[in-house]
Amino acid sequence: MVVIDSEGYLVTRLIDGFFSAGVHLIIWEAKDSLENPLPQGFYRIICDFKEEEVRCGGDVLVSDSPTAVGGSSGVAHRLYMNEPNPFNPSTSIRFTMPERAEIDLALYDAAGCRVAVVASGVYEPGEHVISWDGRDDTGREAASGIYFARLRAGDFEATRKLVLIR
Repeated sequence: MVVIDSEGYLVTRLIDGFFSAGVHLIIWEAKDSLENPLPQGFYRIICDFKEEEVRCGGDVLVSDSPTAVGGSSGVAHRLYMNEPNPFNPSTSIRFTMPERAEIDLALYDAAGCRVAVVASGVYEPGEHVISWDGRDDTGREAASGIYFARLRAGDFEATRKLVLIR
């Protein structure tokens, strides 16, 4: 079981070893593997039990303020990692917004060229899931490789790495 940051880098390992069947509670003090406190932000906890094909995980907000997520809705601007990743032929891109805003969600190749715009316009607050079918704006299949999803919503901007395998 590991913790990764919003860029996908390993922060710390929580547990190595075996679990018996059932529900387990794991308490994690927000520190890295060197016992340094983590900065505020979103982190993802991932566990993967290969023999039983069990996958689990979730996102965690590290904050010292209950209002850090912004707005009265309790929802933060957030661009999540796409699922699945790597993917073929399509993937889902999830994001949340605390207020109504004009957004632009576009995919770029490793050279920085825009490949496709998958969402644009005014979106309401809350969670949204957009599917990308691995095609560019002209309908052609994009090549295998690394792509970047960039979300712009008002003053907020975030980018996530996607891997397309054909």
